[in-house]
Amino acid sequence: MDKVNAEEEGLINRKQTKEFSACKNYIPVVVEPYPQTKLKKIDDNKWLFNKDSTLYPVMYKIHETLNGAKNMYFYVKRENGRYALLKHENKLQLVFKKYKSNDGFLHVYYHNDMINRSKLLDYCFYFAQIVIAFYLVLFIYGYLKMHEYI
Repeated sequence: MDKVNAEEEGLINRKQTKEFSACKNYIPVVVEPYPQTKLKKIDDNKWLFNKDSTLYPVMYKIHETLNGAKNMYFYVKRENGRYALLKHENKLQLVFKKYKSNDGFLHVYYHNDMINRSKLLDYCFYFAQIVIAFYLVLFIYGYLKMHEYI
């Protein structure tokens, strides 16, 4: 059996095993780097967290493991393949129910930059710049008209 098939089989076989099913008050979390991140990969990346907690302990553990890396963002993968940004105050149990993968784990991705930034946000920023420029032109025109330069 080659390495690729062994990895595929591992995905099937790691579906919540007896160890995880015995821990009903805990949620299995797999921590992975986002594909284009500059942050290093965590070797021991499978953890159990209390299901009643928020995402803060997960994020703190990742941050601590990476020796306090700056500008860290945390994501989960949606069914459509896009990533959803996580907030530290979200309940772990709710995130697990919504985003758990087929293998029974919650996969949390970390990255040093924002991804999937909304185009609407960019358009709002450009629109605000245009509005500011328009009012600046109006102000200059009014000033020149008032002092009879035009």
